[in-house]
Amino acid sequence: MDTNEKLALLGSAARFEVAGQRQSVTVRPGPSGALCVGDTVGDASGSLLRVLQSSYCEQDCAYCPLRRSNDPNRAAFSPDELAGAFANQWQRGRVSGLMLSSATDGGPDGSMERMLDTVRILRTRHEFDGYVHLKVLPGAGASLIEEAARLADRLSLNIEVPGPEYLDGLQTGKRWQEDILRPLQRLRELDLAGEIRSGITGQLLVGVTSPGGVSASDRALAGGSRWLRREFDVRRVHYGSFTPAAGTPLAEAAAPDPRRRARLYQWDWLATHYQYADNELDAAFDHAGRLPLALDPKLAVTIALPEDRPVEVNSATYEDLLRVPGIGPVSARRIVDLRHLGALRDLQDLKVLGVVASRAAPFVLLNGKKPPEAPASLQRIKRALRAMEPQPVQLSLWPELL
Repeated sequence: MDTNEKLALLGSAARFEVAGQRQSVTVRPGPSGALCVGDTVGDASGSLLRVLQSSYCEQDCAYCPLRRSNDPNRAAFSPDELAGAFANQWQRGRVSGLMLSSATDGGPDGSMERMLDTVRILRTRHEFDGYVHLKVLPGAGASLIEEAARLADRLSLNIEVPGPEYLDGLQTGKRWQEDILRPLQRLRELDLAGEIRSGITGQLLVGVTSPGGVSASDRALAGGSRWLRREFDVRRVHYGSFTPAAGTPLAEAAAPDPRRRARLYQWDWLATHYQYADNELDAAFDHAGRLPLALDPKLAVTIALPEDRPVEVNSATYEDLLRVPGIGPVSARRIVDLRHLGALRDLQDLKVLGVVASRAAPFVLLNGKKPPEAPASLQRIKRALRAMEPQPVQLSLWPELL
């Protein structure tokens, strides 16, 4: 393959690598490879070239189209070739940063060495001083992780599952202690020492079920996210969505509802940007550990824990307003900053300030009174909840005769 063909193939193969919560993916043939809008320095957005160094893989993960036992088109870049290809795109103003990962080709250390060589060439020969997000491969040695911290702006590790019990049956070949926990601990040490300019992130996989039927629930994935943030100071946990791939043991498995991924991100947002206690966050899940697909987690928590509702919007603190469904950071700040101009009297006043009034209606007071629209709004929410519950099945009095 020529360089442009490799960019198209290895850019497309990197589409499962999540670059940021706001990412917008465009996969194009030719020299563009795979471009995505991802978080860069200071959580700004930039156009990243997202690409693999190699798609030859020694692992046999049951969910991955690049697994050793599969037979897709494969390619690999030399460090010189990939650095030159990126520099060409950068100099032409098509990209502002690089997100680089790789299949395990020559062991974790051998693969990491080639990725590091690529970034080193970019930094020195091509004088690129922009943003680089580098994936640390599970099982990579400590010295290579330290070199990655010197060369890249952000480092991340794809953990994929929230605990060792979910590795069984997925044929990843990964060892939880040696390949996941040990690199995470070294990443944490480097980050706490200020050696990683834009911090560390991780990725969990939503909706993958092993051939043996073991799958991580929403509660387990959210718990894994909480654990990564608290134990390893992971700045963000991204969620990849399992996609059935031909040539894998899970080719016929069902893809997860895309709303699951969205709800997990919303749950994480409550955990990291709102002052919710653990018991409040846990109330968002149903008895089976699922987040309701028809309701966002803040609304689910509010319904499950109604003790502090309704909230008087004309006197509530910014923090209390944030807990009201339909009121976000921007609208909460507007309420606090502008209510000295006069009392908020009806839902139209809230709409003007950016509140989703139909969602907030059952949970607010306006000058001590519930909005007239509150009962109907609450009924709509309850109907949505009932629609998600298992439907009763009419049992037959007389079993059918065969």
